[in-house]
Amino acid sequence: GGHRMKLTGFFILQNDECLDKLLHGTATKLEVPEEVKELVEQREEARESKDFEKADSLRDLIEKAGYKIEDSEEGPELSK
Repeated sequence: GGHRMKLTGFFILQNDECLDKLLHGTATKLEVPEEVKELVEQREEARESKDFEKADSLRDLIEKAGYKIEDSEEGPELSK
């Protein structure tokens, strides 16, 4: 049925450039609570100000909220 098609499509996506889109949230939307978005924004501001101690403590708060954050050239990437 259709369900298997979706799964197959997802695995095909994983094997090409679409994986990049998935990772950057353009293909699938991760529902992120406002509080977590706020922490991510504050962390970016701290990093831009070279306040890495604050950035690290904000990352810890993001991780405590159940999200993993990784920095890329395009900006922070959030995952569950």
